[in-house]
Amino acid sequence: MSIGIKFNSNLIKLPLLMLFLSPLLIAVRQFYNDTLGANPIEEITHITGEWALRLLLITLAISPARKLFKINELIHLRRLFGMLSFFYVIY
Repeated sequence: MSIGIKFNSNLIKLPLLMLFLSPLLIAVRQFYNDTLGANPIEEITHITGEWALRLLLITLAISPARKLFKINELIHLRRLFGMLSFFYVIY
């Protein structure tokens, strides 16, 4: 017996996008307030690199989670996480 959970992925995409873009906004604010330390470019590179890795791991974990929990709608969020990860890598 499988239990399928249904949710509207369109309703959750905007809050997730805002949530995962907030570290970038915080880093930009710290850059303009001059609170990143002696080497601000290196600090921003570390911040965006760590978030890119986190988002990449979330993206890769979506397919097994979708199969394990029988939530097929998760596949619609995989592209969002992949694009955010790519954004953090190139920023």
